[in-house]
Amino acid sequence: NTAVGGTGTDWALENVEERLISLKPDLTVLAFGINDGILVSKDKYKRNVAEIIKKTRKQLRDAQFLLVDCFTPSPYALTENYQPFLGTQHQFWQADRELCDEFEGVDTAPLGSVHDVLLQSKFYADMLVNNINHPNDFLTRLFAQVILAKLTEF
Repeated sequence: NTAVGGTGTDWALENVEERLISLKPDLTVLAFGINDGILVSKDKYKRNVAEIIKKTRKQLRDAQFLLVDCFTPSPYALTENYQPFLGTQHQFWQADRELCDEFEGVDTAPLGSVHDVLLQSKFYADMLVNNINHPNDFLTRLFAQVILAKLTEF
């Protein structure tokens, strides 16, 4: 795990050589979108992830990618400055699907849609440690379960 909290796909692209390619992975799990929601547009997010895939595959031709859809942050705890941040995550899910169509060996783990289903019977506070956008142990386990379920399909 070479992730750094609070970063987005701009950071990932800038650090792809050191944090990804140098490790020569067969499978890379990318889980971005929450921070990107306030940093970049859907198109920029998609371009960044596509470039990460292309740069990696220049050196690791058979590298595969699993794109983990981000969950939706709580609308109740965000200040007015962050309100535009809400709802952008669903656009990133669409970008992930489009990337799957454009690249072989790329798939998605639908964490976001599973999270949306859970929100029909649970509160954001049940899944977030800060009631904004940081997953608690429950949501972290959900990340793991969704990723593991998808890995069984590879």
